[in-house]
Amino acid sequence: MAHCSNADLRCPSAANIVKLLNTYSWLVDMCIADFFTERHWDKLPHCWQRSLSGCNLKKLCLLLFSTHHTSTVWPLSLLAFAKCCRVLSVPRQATTSHSSSAGESVPLGTDHHKHVKAKKQHEIKCLGKVIHKLADEQNCSNVIDVGSGHGHLARHLAYDHQLNVTTVESDESHFKLAVKFDRCGEHLIE
Repeated sequence: MAHCSNADLRCPSAANIVKLLNTYSWLVDMCIADFFTERHWDKLPHCWQRSLSGCNLKKLCLLLFSTHHTSTVWPLSLLAFAKCCRVLSVPRQATTSHSSSAGESVPLGTDHHKHVKAKKQHEIKCLGKVIHKLADEQNCSNVIDVGSGHGHLARHLAYDHQLNVTTVESDESHFKLAVKFDRCGEHLIE
């Protein structure tokens, strides 16, 4: 079980997030689409199964998102998991939509974001800040993006945070599209 002290909870760090993810990797690695076909329910602790089997959506939302006490008695391990998830989550805030009438994204800044929808741009920006902060804390300027897809995060880290990024992508179609996007953005660094 991951242990988080009060000091840890005030300032979520990458180390605490990794500790939580390692402790609950069996749960985090489950795919929602496979939950019933792969019998993932059976992998939950029995006390979680008993509590969640008769749980309605309102009670589940209170467990996961509320800091108020409820009359429901939850297993301590489930309460600890929910609390750690709330505390260690990257802060989120609403953003305004930057979409055109056709549903395509409108670039928020530099040209290397032009193939990325607004929601994804927001995710990349937030993740980029976390990676940049972690790189600064570790006095590191080299990053490896495993499963880099179309390379949007890698380009953001390279252009906006001046990090040296190596990408690893096994899907050839993603790789080819990433190369195409890289070529489109080469004029930015000339």
